Amino acid sequence: MTLILFNPQANNRDITAALEGVRGYAAGFDTVEKDLTQVDVREEICALSEHDRVLLLGGDGTIMRIANALDGAKYTVPMYLWKSGTGNDFLRDIGKNEESEPVLLNPYLTGLPHVEVKGNTYLYINGIGFGLDGMVCEVTDKLKEQGVQKIDYTMESIKLLLGGFKCPSGSVTVDGVTKKYKKIWLASAMHGKYYGGGMRVAPMQARGEGQLTCCVWHTTGRLATLMHFPKIFEGQHVKYKKSIDIFTGKRITVEFDRPCALQIDGETVSGVTTYTAWID
Repeated sequence: MTLILFNPQANNRDITAALEGVRGYAAGFDTVEKDLTQVDVREEICALSEHDRVLLLGGDGTIMRIANALDGAKYTVPMYLWKSGTGNDFLRDIGKNEESEPVLLNPYLTGLPHVEVKGNTYLYINGIGFGLDGMVCEVTDKLKEQGVQKIDYTMESIKLLLGGFKCPSGSVTVDGVTKKYKKIWLASAMHGKYYGGGMRVAPMQARGEGQLTCCVWHTTGRLATLMHFPKIFEGQHVKYKKSIDIFTGKRITVEFDRPCALQIDGETVSGVTTYTAWID
């Protein structure tokens, strides 16, 4: 049996084409379709056997949802990701963004990092964005609620760079070593290289090697940040060593002096002053 689990909120809430594609792919098989926001995902997946399969429709936030639902669970069913997200940074990171076939997800759901924020703990797939990138997600969430169909994340970032985002002061602690900053644009904790639909935040990060990469963009004024910002899509921002600090380690804590939005695999948490991410 093939269980098609779909997230109706994926791809800016438009997965019609993805559903049609996966139905064609699974034609001739015994299939069941379920909205994963309306069922107990853990229960559904753990009830299946290695003779069944799951076809998952969604993006990075959907994978994060599945990972957290299955944390500590015993399951044997193979799960495949059907490309149907907005940014698809996970697929980009593992070199499968151009694949036309679904990708086996199971190997990537082990050894994931945790993040603790506002008293809650989550597993995550790609990365944590805190500061400008978190606020971009907060703004685009509101646009989606207003019914805006086509959202340009880069343009929204530029708008915030031009005046909507006020840099906090704060500190970053990696494996017990703390550095303080007077002006922070963003402070990430990366498990993969990408977030934000192709922003190569941590080009040196290697998924699965048991460490995280923290990228801190600091100090620069609005104009310099705006000029250098496009470089992040190529991973070339790291060459600006006066304003970009890169740390690697197993435990990262970021503290801001005022609340800012934070994003976890594209999912927004508002009003955050601190987070801690770690990998075992």
